[in-house]
This record gives sequence, C-alpha cells and structure tokens, in this order.
Amino acid sequence: MTVLVGEVVDRARALLLDQIGLDYPDADFLRWVNDAALDVAAALGEASTAVVVAQLERGARQTLPPDAIRLVDVPRNMLPPPETTLDDGETILDGGETTLDIFGGL
Repeated sequence: MTVLVGEVVDRARALLLDQIGLDYPDADFLRWVNDAALDVAAALGEASTAVVVAQLERGARQTLPPDAIRLVDVPRNMLPPPETTLDDGETILDGGETTLDIFGGL
C-alpha cells in the first residue's frame, strides 16, 4: 500500500492540531519523513535495494560501496570486463548462515 508523504503530513498535522502549519513547517515534516525512510532502510535492508555490479576483493572480507547500507545478496560471480554480461559466471552456492558466520571473526 502506497501512502503519499502529503497524506502522512496531513495526518500528523491533525494529531498535532496544526492544520495550517504554524508550529511545524513543511520542511520539518519532510526532514522527519526522510529520517524515517533512512531508518526503515537501515533496519530492513530489503526495503530499499539496488542491483549493483561490484569488483570484489580477494578473500572473504569485502568492502561495501560508500552509499550502501548493507549487503543483501550476491547471486553470481561475473567474468572480468569487457567479457562481463549479467548471465556470466557461476551461481554462488548458499552455504547457510552457520557457514557464513565462520567468516565473521576474520
């Protein structure tokens, strides 16, 4: 269900008894809605995902891109450029959480 920011602001204004925006300007509501969206994305990584092709480092430890919050999935390996296409490479086998946790202390 999609809810527009304007509807959220209208509901909040009604609760705050500030329908004309005297005490709480629109800029405040916009900042709060953006903060909430960032918190949701941080808590539930799947709420805001993007498919990104990234060059991985050798070994188990990897570095996320600067604008990333969390790694959700690594579906496959890819060949190095210029041969790379979305269908290249072998599928990465799911080792399960227990297996992945082994590398958490590295």
